[in-house]
Amino acid sequence: MNLQSHKHSDTAGRREREKLRRAQDILSAAERVFAIHGFDAATIEQIAQEAEYATGTIYLYFKDKHALYAALIASKLSAMVDQVEKAAQEAASADPANGLRNAIRSQFEFHDHNREFLRC
Repeated sequence: MNLQSHKHSDTAGRREREKLRRAQDILSAAERVFAIHGFDAATIEQIAQEAEYATGTIYLYFKDKHALYAALIASKLSAMVDQVEKAAQEAASADPANGLRNAIRSQFEFHDHNREFLRC
């Protein structure tokens, strides 16, 4: 790889990391705003203010409030599945019943840690 293509690769990687960070910032802000105001009362402007981005920036990443909420739900479901699978796998190797108990416990813990968001 020559120096020029290496620089392009670094820049593209940095841009992609920045884009992912911004999307995560927006999702985190949306989670807080939805938890406080509920879906119906929450606005893109409130989410932008909470994320410390311009309102237009939110629309670069999400078509509208529904798309943002759908992405947030998908992110939460993915995190819950990952957490439950990990708990089940850790315990199932020694005792399958214990794996099931751990999976169920892990799901309840996930709900406890996300209570504010899941309420809205």
